[in-house]
Amino acid sequence: MAEAALAGLTPAVEQRVAGVLEVPLHRFLGFEATAIGAGAAAGRFRVGEAARSNIGMLHGGVLYSLLDATSYLALASDLAAGTTASTVDVSFSMLRPVAAGATVEMTARLDRLGRSLAFLQAEARVEGKLVAKAQLTKAVVTL
Repeated sequence: MAEAALAGLTPAVEQRVAGVLEVPLHRFLGFEATAIGAGAAAGRFRVGEAARSNIGMLHGGVLYSLLDATSYLALASDLAAGTTASTVDVSFSMLRPVAAGATVEMTARLDRLGRSLAFLQAEARVEGKLVAKAQLTKAVVTL
């Protein structure tokens, strides 16, 4: 992870971020957080062999998963102590193919946080071009 992404985060938020980044799938795909703040986050990964589909392009399921992870990071600083969030609904659209070797830059933002649900949006870009979008709903749950 880019060290600047952790700057100024509380220990509780750092722990949430570390939990996401330590997920074996995320590590295997090379996912890294590049920015985390109140209601927003950014991350990136390179489309390596493990992220490719049978036709050699980025597999949409990989991007779906990493946009979900980036969205959780956008929510991490806004969650109350003793709570976490779990995805309950996602609308994902892959807008264009992504070639092997490309670096995918992802951003996510929190639109609304209620007592029991959080609503987020996420985007993925390659060289500034929008390649995918997602709207996510996460249930806020007490640990």
